[in-house]
Amino acid sequence: QSRVLLVASPAFLDEHGRPQTPSELESLPLLSMLEHDGAQTLELYGAEGGKSAVEMSARVTCGEFAVLLGAAVRGIGVATLPEFVCAPAIVRGELEVVLPGWNMPQGIMHLVYPSRRGQLPSVRALVEFLVDRLPHAVQDKHVQCSKGQVASGAPAGAPRRWR
Repeated sequence: QSRVLLVASPAFLDEHGRPQTPSELESLPLLSMLEHDGAQTLELYGAEGGKSAVEMSARVTCGEFAVLLGAAVRGIGVATLPEFVCAPAIVRGELEVVLPGWNMPQGIMHLVYPSRRGQLPSVRALVEFLVDRLPHAVQDKHVQCSKGQVASGAPAGAPRRWR
């Protein structure tokens, strides 16, 4: 499992405001992993069990996480990114989680390879390594990301406080 987060740069949020409700996202540009034109609908789930569908216009659509991460850090818009991709930028203060009380559906990571038949020992070793280590690495990024989120309520330009 891999959490997908809505993230944006502090400068972008200072300029456009920090959304407090899902509907406030609709006026912001989206940086999306889904590669199709036009408006995109994001499903968000609240901690209280609420569900919200938000339609956003995509400024950038790209399946390459590094491109979306770079665009988000540069203040181009609100990005949808896997937590393991954006956690280091959150910890460094380059990105903030947008609407931290709301979650997007979790993604599932897949490891795809042609066949077990005739599989090289090195490929088998890599598969076993990833199956063993990836869940722990994803959990570590989640903990790292949670600790690195900027405390809400700080006025613009105030020193950052880490939780």
